[in-house]
Amino acid sequence: MTYRVVLLKCGPNIVQVIYVIRQATNMSLYEAKMLIDNTPQVIKGQLPYDVAVNIKKEIEGNKGEAIIEEDSLLEAYNIPSTNDSDEPAEYSVILVNAGKKVLEVKQFIRRLMYIADDRLEIIVNKPNQRVISYIKYYEAHCIVSDLKDLGATAIIEKSEPRNYMVIIDKPNYSRLPEIIYIVDGKVNPDGLEIRDFVECIPYTVRYNLTLSDAEEFARKLKALGCKVRVIQEH
Repeated sequence: MTYRVVLLKCGPNIVQVIYVIRQATNMSLYEAKMLIDNTPQVIKGQLPYDVAVNIKKEIEGNKGEAIIEEDSLLEAYNIPSTNDSDEPAEYSVILVNAGKKVLEVKQFIRRLMYIADDRLEIIVNKPNQRVISYIKYYEAHCIVSDLKDLGATAIIEKSEPRNYMVIIDKPNYSRLPEIIYIVDGKVNPDGLEIRDFVECIPYTVRYNLTLSDAEEFARKLKALGCKVRVIQEH
């Protein structure tokens, strides 16, 4: 049995948590920043239990939140054949209908990935909900087949491209602490942090998002009075 560490929240000590993640995974600074900006996310899987515990302790020692789970079913599916090992991970599984075995379907989805309870309820109770995205076709095929065995109906679709960015052209200067919290997760930023933020304007605050995620993040910033753009990366 192997385990994975899931980062739930980065907390206020962003730099220290990024350091822990990079030490555990050899991620680039950019990759680690993307991970903490899109929690909950798996930091690393296929770990012995004691190694997973150590990573979790380091995260929590820096005021982040993390949990340990058994490795997901997805690792079991990830056995490339001779002709698809370089296949792009660009597919999604859509649950059309959970069928009658709702509890079993919920348990299956939980084994695939970390998922919040409210999101899981939406997936199994509303039709045509995305279960998982950005996986390879043969992985998606295995998941659809297993859901079918549980009496559910699921289909495979191409995932949305992740090539959109969000740019703040002009912040609402009267609400800068709230804006910085949404962008960087910093609680009660000091004067230097606020000055550095302002000097970066126009500021690209998110990269590599789907259009729907980019528009949702932009809406949060617009609600605080920011002038924001969503543009497609080339």
